Amino acid sequence: MKPEPDIKSNSPVTPSSVLKNARTLIYGLGRMQHHVEAALAYSEGTHTFDDIVLMVLNGRLRFMPLANSFLMTEVTVYPQTNHLNVFLAGGDLDEIRAQQAALEEMAVLAGCSAITLSGRRGWIMALKQLGWKESHTTAFYTITKDQTNG
Repeated sequence: MKPEPDIKSNSPVTPSSVLKNARTLIYGLGRMQHHVEAALAYSEGTHTFDDIVLMVLNGRLRFMPLANSFLMTEVTVYPQTNHLNVFLAGGDLDEIRAQQAALEEMAVLAGCSAITLSGRRGWIMALKQLGWKESHTTAFYTITKDQTNG
């Protein structure tokens, strides 16, 4: 078993820096709550804002707050490759598009071969000028209470 690293007093990682980062993260999520909830309105009820906060806090999602928008990413692991998936995004479209280079850098650093995004079809046209293309379509069918014997 590896011993815990010795955190020296001049280390950039300190309890106060962790708390500062946590406060910044919570503030950013609160500031973007209206954009997150607007994006979640298209999720067919899969997540609430509280679910998203917990996913960010436990490291499942990476939250990128911007001035007037946000992106949330995750790494999707496949048997042959990994993809950086834009799990949720909302706010100012131009500001989101301007993050293309940052997304590419994140993908490379995470060992990903592609960047993906699932969402409304409008995203295809919005991102086409950046080289994005439609890969597949997701269909959605709601199971009614009668069908679930409940």
